[in-house]
Amino acid sequence: MWGDQPVDTISVAFRRICEGQQPWVALGDFLNYWFAYAKDRRSDLVAEPLSAFPEGEYYLRWAAFCAASVEHLCHKYNVSCPAWVDDPKYVLPEPWYYHSQEDQREWLVSTTPEEFKKRNIYSGSSESMFANKWELVEQCREKIEQFKRLSKKERRVYWKTGKMPARN
Repeated sequence: MWGDQPVDTISVAFRRICEGQQPWVALGDFLNYWFAYAKDRRSDLVAEPLSAFPEGEYYLRWAAFCAASVEHLCHKYNVSCPAWVDDPKYVLPEPWYYHSQEDQREWLVSTTPEEFKKRNIYSGSSESMFANKWELVEQCREKIEQFKRLSKKERRVYWKTGKMPARN
C-alpha cells in the first residue's frame, strides 16, 4: 500500500495466487501497475520479496515464475533487479513446460526467455505473456502519424508491402 492506495506489487500478486486467485488474474493486476498505473515506481513494485509459500509443486512453480517475471521485466525496462530473485529456491528441480503437449516442447525451449530457462520454466515467448496494451496503442498512434506524412505514392508502396517506405 502506498499511502491509502492499495498497489498490486509482485508480492501481492503471489500472495493472491497462494490464496487461490487464478495466477493470470493476479499477475495481470501486477502488470497493469507495471505498465501503466505505477510505471514511474517500477522498482517499488518488485522490491519486496515473495512471502513464504505452502509446500507443493503448484506454489513452487508460481514462485519461480514470479521471480523469472521480475528479472525479465527489470532487464527489459532497465530497472534495477532486486537480489531476492536470485535465491536458489526459485529454481525448479524438474522442468515445467507450460504447455504439456510433447510436440510443443521444442518450440517452448527455443522461445522461452533466459530468465525463465535458468529456473527450469519453459513458457514460450515473453511477447505474448507480457503484452503491453499501452505500448501497443502508442506504437499504433506513431504508425498512424507516420502514415499521414506519406505521399500518395509512398502510401501505395506501404499498402503493397506492409512496410513503411524509407525516406531520404
